[in-house]
Amino acid sequence: GADIVEFDVSFRPDGTPVIIHDSSPSAKQGELLENALKIVAENKSCKINLDIKSTKNLSEVDRLVKKHGLFKRVFYTGVFADWVETVKSTSEIPYYLNHSVTEEEANDKAKAVAIAEKAKQLGACGINSNLRNATNLFVDTMHENGLPVSLWTANSSKNMIKALKTKPDNITTKKPNILKALIK
Repeated sequence: GADIVEFDVSFRPDGTPVIIHDSSPSAKQGELLENALKIVAENKSCKINLDIKSTKNLSEVDRLVKKHGLFKRVFYTGVFADWVETVKSTSEIPYYLNHSVTEEEANDKAKAVAIAEKAKQLGACGINSNLRNATNLFVDTMHENGLPVSLWTANSSKNMIKALKTKPDNITTKKPNILKALIK
């Protein structure tokens, strides 16, 4: 019943995309990304957040996403400013810029606007941030600038409530049933 699922994506030494949090898995580590894409493709509305841990073979990720008819439902997170050029030159998948908002940026409209402008200048379609310092001002400013916001990682009820109060577009959690119950 999730609207969005997140897969941490990295690459085996031969370039095979796998689901694993490790940025350099061995030849046998990780679950094949293609197998997960096949399963998600069965649900016609679920979106996929591919949280990249490496940029080693993004063109293969594009190929698999297109093969399974998921291109309009997928986006990257995990893309820091120093990865943008690589991502843009090797993949057509839209991406959220990773930015861990500081307390100052979260509470100063001008600084939040500067983050939004930087994200748009870099070609990002959204912002992915740790929820630690997220505020309504920050999230509202991103929305005013046409940028959806993804917050990570809310695993306690307290953090889920904090995240929900800021009204982001998605919340990363390892406990979706608790989050779903809080939303209801």
